[in-house]
Amino acid sequence: MFERLQSVMRNKDRLERERKKRRKAEVQEMQSDSLFRARLTADLKTVSLLLMDKDIASVVVTAEDASLDRLDAAMYDSEMAEYEVVKDGRSYEIRNKTVDF
Repeated sequence: MFERLQSVMRNKDRLERERKKRRKAEVQEMQSDSLFRARLTADLKTVSLLLMDKDIASVVVTAEDASLDRLDAAMYDSEMAEYEVVKDGRSYEIRNKTVDF
């Protein structure tokens, strides 16, 4: 009976460690995503200022491998809705959307 109790306690400890590890990874992912979105917002303000110049038709941005997935998701999200974005490998060409009537 004592052996069974020891086994249950070990498994409980193992499960608790796994839960804590998983939760810590989730929190780190949320923090990383928040930092990415904040940096993206700041960078898009700079792109917007550049695109206000009549001589600049588009801005080409090269992304790091670590942020490609997040940038791909942001391309179709509200942050970049006002821009026309064309992806070519690791490069993104950003220009103002044109509206034809």
